[in-house]
Amino acid sequence: PYPSSVGYGLAKAYRLLGDVERSIGDQDAARTAWAAGLAAIPKTIAERPPEMRAHEMLLQRLGRAAEASQIASKLSAMGYHEPESRSA
Repeated sequence: PYPSSVGYGLAKAYRLLGDVERSIGDQDAARTAWAAGLAAIPKTIAERPPEMRAHEMLLQRLGRAAEASQIASKLSAMGYHEPESRSA
């Protein structure tokens, strides 16, 4: 077991790896990476909105639209919007 922040960090890394794999045409490797990201998400804690968004993104990429939509609905009901990234 590791702290939840590590789990979400791993989830993000696997999501990005999967995105790269998809961009070079390796859909199988992409799905494997996204599944590993989903598996890295801690199951025993309440998610904060940014963590919920990360979870939703992995579900979307894995084709689990109904589950992703449930999370998106919760985020919308909270009024959550992803912060815009700032240019340095």
